Amino acid sequence: MEQGINQSIYELAWQTLRRYAEAIGKNLEGALQAEDIEPVHQVRVACRRLRTALRLFAVCLNKKLLRRWRKESKRLLKGFQKARDLDVQIQFLNDFLTQIPSSKKEVLPGLKRLLLRLRQQRHRFEKRLQKSADRFRRENILSEILAETERLKPMHGPDPAPGLPSAADLAKTAVREAMERTAALLPCLQEKENIRGHHRLRIAVKRLRYTLEILQPVFEQDGGRWIQPIKKMQAILGDLNDCAVWLEQIEQFSSDEKERTQEYFGHIRPFKRLEPGIDFLRRNRKQQWQVLYREASAYCRKLEKDGFWDRLAEAAAPSNANPLQQTYGQSPA
Repeated sequence: MEQGINQSIYELAWQTLRRYAEAIGKNLEGALQAEDIEPVHQVRVACRRLRTALRLFAVCLNKKLLRRWRKESKRLLKGFQKARDLDVQIQFLNDFLTQIPSSKKEVLPGLKRLLLRLRQQRHRFEKRLQKSADRFRRENILSEILAETERLKPMHGPDPAPGLPSAADLAKTAVREAMERTAALLPCLQEKENIRGHHRLRIAVKRLRYTLEILQPVFEQDGGRWIQPIKKMQAILGDLNDCAVWLEQIEQFSSDEKERTQEYFGHIRPFKRLEPGIDFLRRNRKQQWQVLYREASAYCRKLEKDGFWDRLAEAAAPSNANPLQQTYGQSPA
């Protein structure tokens, strides 16, 4: 992990923070128009990356502004999170319905009712999206970030100010810390029923990926070789988490819909026409979860067997030691 590009920590902070601030601004308006689900996703991704960058480059920034930016970006992220989750579920269910064979018509009422409820929930979240975006704009967070990062521009140069780490030293420290958090959670994949642990591992892997991507300019030119395996691991764990969320959602929908039926009709007999679709989707998501769990476990074992963690730990280690090698040399699953 050499400083292949003669770049100061100031320059890297300037480039990174502006890039993600501009990405939020570019997609924020589109996210509120409800014509396409992609801008909502892009706002969330840019917001998460911005928060990672704010943590990484905290030593360069005004502490008071930093606390404010982190607080408001977290508010925005939280406001958009449920809407994005619903967008993904609605898109999945729309696609799922097109694949139902004609011989399975009995499952359609339950699936269509679930789709209706998801769309109703998504519609209710429009106001929350608007409220979150309005607050973020009112606080002028993006303008502040762009203005503050301009202060860093004249400081560009290969040498950091006294007391600041070089970009290369910052990269090594940040990657080591992100790896430690990931390594501590890898054993969760040995516990098949530890759904919460799998979720926490997914988040740790995502943060490691963001850290690697942000700091890639100070890696050797082929720094992408570290990112691609982490990106694949994140994708598998993300799909695994989606299945787990679906299983929870299905049970909640079933319970709520049964209660609605009882309240409206005074009995639950009409609910029975929804049960085939509910059971069909439940079985499908359980089967897919099993497939993805095996895939996630196998891929993590492959990374360990191939020495991926050892090589990345060596690249991120201080020049006089490699304290992470034994930690990452253990089988994750």
